[in-house]
Amino acid sequence: MNGQAAGARLISALMVAATIVGCGAKQLAYSPVFTLSIDEARSTVRRGFEEQQPPYRPTSVEVTDEKIDLVFHRIRSKKVLFVTAGTVSVPEPKTLYFDDLGKTDLFYKNGRYFVRIWDRTGQFRFWLVFPELPSAERFADAVAVLEKAFVK
Repeated sequence: MNGQAAGARLISALMVAATIVGCGAKQLAYSPVFTLSIDEARSTVRRGFEEQQPPYRPTSVEVTDEKIDLVFHRIRSKKVLFVTAGTVSVPEPKTLYFDDLGKTDLFYKNGRYFVRIWDRTGQFRFWLVFPELPSAERFADAVAVLEKAFVK
């Protein structure tokens, strides 16, 4: 990824995080519950990502013992000699390693529940939106189960 694209993604992530936190968002009290089996947790994480709205829905989700691999496809302009010649779908992979995950928190805003995932250094990594609190809590619980199971 080039520096300009990385900078744009960082600015977008910061704007999203600021929008969620500000403007009347309410942080919810949350502590993980470890009742899901590893298979249930994997399925819950995969489904949580697959049920996101475009453009936040990955085209591929793989949950392994080590990480969550996501692939998004973004439409980009195709240029020939400085002239736009159409569009092309470009894969953008994103990986979340369980041993690098930090806190997970929940927010409520405008009738939707947000799960934010942070890394161990406190850097924002990803967010998901759910229509109801039990779905958001189950997703966050699933991430916690997988992190606990696979981080030694």
